[in-house]
Amino acid sequence: MNDKEHKEIIKDVIENDDLFREDHRHKVWILFMSLFILSITLTYFLLSVPSFGRFLGLISTEVSDDNVFSYGGQNITIAENILAFLNERYQDQIEHESIYCLEGHVVDGHYIVTKLIEPEVISESYAGVRFKSCADETIIMLHTHPIKDCVASNTDLNTLYSFKERNADILMAVMCEENRISFYG
Repeated sequence: MNDKEHKEIIKDVIENDDLFREDHRHKVWILFMSLFILSITLTYFLLSVPSFGRFLGLISTEVSDDNVFSYGGQNITIAENILAFLNERYQDQIEHESIYCLEGHVVDGHYIVTKLIEPEVISESYAGVRFKSCADETIIMLHTHPIKDCVASNTDLNTLYSFKERNADILMAVMCEENRISFYG
């Protein structure tokens, strides 16, 4: 038997043998189901509310290697000693949210933070902080989110809108890791 006849016999066996066809269909079915389960799993983890919120927060925030941040075409400069203090406190108080009232100047849309005030805290937890209001001179209300969630909550935004009635220039800031702050106006 020559090589050509041998190949034809093998080809004939494969084409006419149901075992080979079923094995191929079985492999295709397993591959399809594996990809389907993988896509459902990835969708669950990537688009679940906490994970997706963290993802959006991380891509919408700015990490600053210096002490200047940008928000909506505005520069926000935080004095180096204040930013160093905030970074240190962030690590020390990772188990709960903290609040700070930042004062300074707003010049032509440029925020310059020169003073940090810690308001009286009524209660603080991993999920929130209740505090006595910042002074009207506050230009940024900054609070921390300990779980790298940089997105402001509805409560955060309602606090901001309420304070804007007294000070139109105020911004809300959420610090979610060292040198990572998201701003809301």
